[in-house]
Amino acid sequence: MEKETPLTFERFVGFYNQYIEPRFQKLETNLSEFRGEFDSFRDEVNTRFDDIYKKLETLQQEYLVISEQLKRIEENQSIDRQAIAMLKEQIINLQKRVEALEAMA
Repeated sequence: MEKETPLTFERFVGFYNQYIEPRFQKLETNLSEFRGEFDSFRDEVNTRFDDIYKKLETLQQEYLVISEQLKRIEENQSIDRQAIAMLKEQIINLQKRVEALEAMA
């Protein structure tokens, strides 16, 4: 039967250096690579959101301009309707005057 060697600090350090430390190094390397990739992804997403916000701002400004123009058009239509009503009334009055003049003749 083999004699087991006692667990000593030196053996533990050797085991750590041979098996554990390389895995931690690999994890740190992978994590650093992931952080780099994630940072570039985050930058790209932020850039795209910035573009979207700019487009939304432009659309909002265009909406406000269109709304104001539509209000002006509606006001002009209201004024035009009033003018048409006045003209109709004047035509009716003229027709009555013409009829009155024709009746006198």
